[in-house]
Amino acid sequence: GCRVGAVDVRDAVRNDVATMRYIAGERDHRGMVKSGTEEVEEFSPLHATGQSLLDRAYQLIRSGHFATVLDILPETTSSDIQFWPEDIREVALHARGIAEFYTAWDRLDYTAATKVSRQFDNMKFPRWAARWSQVVPGNNFVSWVEELAKPCSLPTNEPSCKNMVPHLRRLVADLLANGERRIRQRQYEDAILRAYRVLEMLGQIRLFSNGLDSGNLSPVHPAVVTLAQKLEKRGSTRFGVKRDGNYTAGREQVARLLLVLEDPMGKQFLDFDKADALILKAEARNKSILIHGYEAIKVEDVKMLQALYARLESLLITEGGEFARKGLNTS
Repeated sequence: GCRVGAVDVRDAVRNDVATMRYIAGERDHRGMVKSGTEEVEEFSPLHATGQSLLDRAYQLIRSGHFATVLDILPETTSSDIQFWPEDIREVALHARGIAEFYTAWDRLDYTAATKVSRQFDNMKFPRWAARWSQVVPGNNFVSWVEELAKPCSLPTNEPSCKNMVPHLRRLVADLLANGERRIRQRQYEDAILRAYRVLEMLGQIRLFSNGLDSGNLSPVHPAVVTLAQKLEKRGSTRFGVKRDGNYTAGREQVARLLLVLEDPMGKQFLDFDKADALILKAEARNKSILIHGYEAIKVEDVKMLQALYARLESLLITEGGEFARKGLNTS
């Protein structure tokens, strides 16, 4: 027999050698196996390295780094995976499917996530990998994503405006949760932009609830006429005008239009700007490198950004009630 050094074993494991052989038997005074007593035992280091990789992938899923899992686990068509033990290979392929779902959902591609979710019903794990069952998306969450994936057509009249509300409430709750993940991952620029969109969308939802579309306002609607006169009198920014003569309203104009409509949320949206939402002001936001500027928005105090999201969450629940609360819990 021959003695295999520790360095040889490390190199073998490092290079994913599929099978290693160990020669056992009676040994002489030198520690060598005596001729004729050899017993060859085979084992695969891929059991250990594969499980270690899956442990890392599991932690990445739990911490919200979904796309990274797709980088470290081999694809189904990869030649590397064919040498893996069958049980390791099966769990790895299931893990990739889970990561693909969460990655698509996290990038707001709900249609792609829905397609991937069809494999979850038949997904089973061996006992040593049982904890992976904890991160398989449940039926309620899959149904939530399926609802988000449904087409959303722009409204053309008052009834269809109001029909938009449930879908947009789901969407804004999911976007808020998405922004909170950006904060945890220290992607502050993306978190700020999502916060702005959440606040903007909440105003649009309230306007839809009143049968109006901020992107297609009739210039003869009584509330629109009233606000247009007030804006002109104050010298404030007027409505935008489309080619067909209809108006468009920005976020602040939407809030003021809600005041004219005597919607109590109008005042809350205007008050929001006077406190923690200064970072969402156009003059600050537009300086972002992702919009019109040349450098990242400075986030010197992360707690300030977290407080902003807490206020947005409160505003969302005030607007959408229990429906919004359930949406946040699902996301």
